[in-house]
Amino acid sequence: MGFLYNVLIKVNPRKSLKQLLPLFIASICREINIYRAGTTADIDTLLGDRILVWNIHLLGHSLTKVKDFILAWKEELFAIIKYMQLKCKGSPKMIASNIT
Repeated sequence: MGFLYNVLIKVNPRKSLKQLLPLFIASICREINIYRAGTTADIDTLLGDRILVWNIHLLGHSLTKVKDFILAWKEELFAIIKYMQLKCKGSPKMIASNIT
């Protein structure tokens, strides 16, 4: 799925990022705030953690090879990455740290 999003973004980065990034950011916030995903430091990931990791991977794949179009989303991306690093533990935190 991440590669499909990447292809969409390569075709029309400005339009695709405008549609997809708010969706990914909202999904990540929902998993953390409502479903409390990413709060266990255990190696075994829970179902909520898997969904959170899935959303983080989709966000990461959508950010590759978009050149300077990503600069319009710089503050939002730094904010969500910092938020994930503060709120998450375990594998979701490591994956979020790798986006930067």
